[in-house]
Amino acid sequence: MFSDLITKYGTFAGLGLIAVFLGAYFFSPELMLSQKVYWASMIVTLGAMWVGTSEDKKMQLSGEVDDYPFKAALRVAFGIFALSSLIYHVFDLTMFMVVNPELADMQLEATLGSIEELTPYFGEDWADQTSEMLEKNPPAPSMSNSFFDYTFGLLGGFAMAALMALTMKR
Repeated sequence: MFSDLITKYGTFAGLGLIAVFLGAYFFSPELMLSQKVYWASMIVTLGAMWVGTSEDKKMQLSGEVDDYPFKAALRVAFGIFALSSLIYHVFDLTMFMVVNPELADMQLEATLGSIEELTPYFGEDWADQTSEMLEKNPPAPSMSNSFFDYTFGLLGGFAMAALMALTMKR
């Protein structure tokens, strides 16, 4: 029962993320790489997690159960996050490796620009070292980098799912 919700809302959120990033890409490839678009797109995933978990709660509470278990809410919310994130990372890798390999260079330039913006907070030494490191070894799109990004992102997704499960418990 909960796996149907995970599949339904995880796929919905993953396709929603693709729509957001494709829209940004067609408007401007640089916009697709924007941190603002990336963080704003979390609304799609969080919305799907909320709706999916709410639907699961309604189904469970309509039976003989009086309490919605934290574990059930966590399972649904995290499952939706994990599936939507997987769909997004496959899309992202395809964009960088197949559709427009120049995105990697654009991303490097955007990252170097971000370093300049953060220099007042972290200092010149940090900015120089980080810029030099990135220019010597620019991050390249690959399956292993995408897998690392996906698994690292699951940590944050788990934290968001746990907070959502706590709010659903009430």
